[in-house]
Amino acid sequence: MNSPHPLPKTNVIPFRLIDGPLVVPTLEAERTALVLDMAADLLETDTFRDRRAAFEALVLRGHRSFLVSVMVDDAMQWAMQCVVETEMSEQP
Repeated sequence: MNSPHPLPKTNVIPFRLIDGPLVVPTLEAERTALVLDMAADLLETDTFRDRRAAFEALVLRGHRSFLVSVMVDDAMQWAMQCVVETEMSEQP
């Protein structure tokens, strides 16, 4: 069926960001290092079981509150995995 008003052809041009891609491998490595550092702080303060206590402990340890709010769940998960790994390695 021919339309009386055919749609014009469009050219798709990829848009490149001025600063480069949004996800850079070095940023991912920095994020992982920060999450592991936060998890170590949570293990040291024993606040990895409660999100609110974890948030407060990390901010008091000097982490920026925005980064804590973004990464606190990942840090809590890493800390819990460390505890489980330790407990499993101690059992015969």
